[in-house]
Amino acid sequence: MSRLLHLEGILMGTQPEKTDSNDATEVPPPIEALGFDRDCPVGEPAEVELMPGIKVWLVTRYSDVTHALTSPYVAVRVPEAVADLIDAGRLPAAYREAFTEDRKNLLNTDPPEHTALRSEITKQLTAQRMTALHERIVSGALRLVRGVSDSPGPSVDIMQELAYPLSIMAICDLLGVPEADRGTFLGWAHAISVGGGGPEGYQAVFAAMAEMDTYFGRLLEDKKFTDGDTLAAGIIRSNAESSSMTVPQLKTMLAMLVMSGLETAASLTGTAVAVILRDPRLRDLLLSDLSLADAFIEETIRFAGPVTFTPPRFTRSDIELGSVVIPAGEPVSMSLWSANRDPSQFHESASFNPMRSERSQLGFGRGAHYCLGAAIARSEAKAALTHLFGLHPAMELEQVVWRDSNLRGPVSLSVAVR
Repeated sequence: MSRLLHLEGILMGTQPEKTDSNDATEVPPPIEALGFDRDCPVGEPAEVELMPGIKVWLVTRYSDVTHALTSPYVAVRVPEAVADLIDAGRLPAAYREAFTEDRKNLLNTDPPEHTALRSEITKQLTAQRMTALHERIVSGALRLVRGVSDSPGPSVDIMQELAYPLSIMAICDLLGVPEADRGTFLGWAHAISVGGGGPEGYQAVFAAMAEMDTYFGRLLEDKKFTDGDTLAAGIIRSNAESSSMTVPQLKTMLAMLVMSGLETAASLTGTAVAVILRDPRLRDLLLSDLSLADAFIEETIRFAGPVTFTPPRFTRSDIELGSVVIPAGEPVSMSLWSANRDPSQFHESASFNPMRSERSQLGFGRGAHYCLGAAIARSEAKAALTHLFGLHPAMELEQVVWRDSNLRGPVSLSVAVR
């Protein structure tokens, strides 16, 4: 499987999980390595060590982040720049393998190659398929919430009983993963996306990657999987005609869809529940009209979205952001959290306000690399909030353990069901 998935794992969260936070009133804690505070400082682009061994220009202002995300002069694939940065010790050597020709995929290509690969997926996401998936998400969320009602103890972990199972069901239904195999997916996605740092953590990442690679290789040889009426089967049949992806690239694509469809969606659901329960006024507002769930979800994406900053991209030419000119060949990362807290864009940006009029948050990115699964994540979060608060309006937040990494959200979310 592509080493890029390992690099994504590093950037999406191979720092230790935060396990010492039991203050239910706290929003996700800052990433100490970046010096972020809860106001997510906004200013001129600055050079920082994003993660150990990864030195970049960090872009924080909303206008600059938007510009960089959509500019053709900021790309994810600039091999000559990557080579120079590795030689200079500003990127890990593993990046060299990630950007070879046979590792091309959605994560490390730019238009027009990225456009062609993305179209292999988007043309399979038909209105009929998405409607059917939404209906399964709604019914699945209701079944899981009813399971919360039947819990034998006074407390329930919403992440384990609702957020993660719902995400597993949604992405595996969409791809056509056999029911008997689904229990292994959360472990793989968690190991790759948020595995711990150090030798043991990296061994877990590589082990999960190898197991996923073997698994999807086996599924690609299974006629029941490739001939079905699913997203994965559609991609496989389309690729057989277009030959736009090699077999290794196809396996990487399927693994990427699993990863992106699990952790980020579950994190969004968990964060939304935690933020609402920590403030009685927010809970009362939602209970007064459950149709406001959409507004709560959008504000959660802005206020504390699943991803803090983008993996490094690279300047193809000199680019001016604010009053800073970043030279060609430099790595840049866009802080989505900072941009979404920019007071020049969002009134009272440090406050959670689901009724705000500004809806131009960047939590799922913007431009060619806008999150492919954004609509699915929103659908999951809406179904979870609607059913959970509809059936358990008196539940109380007991403890949240927040993940302290680039991929944000609760590790666990304990609530008392009344």
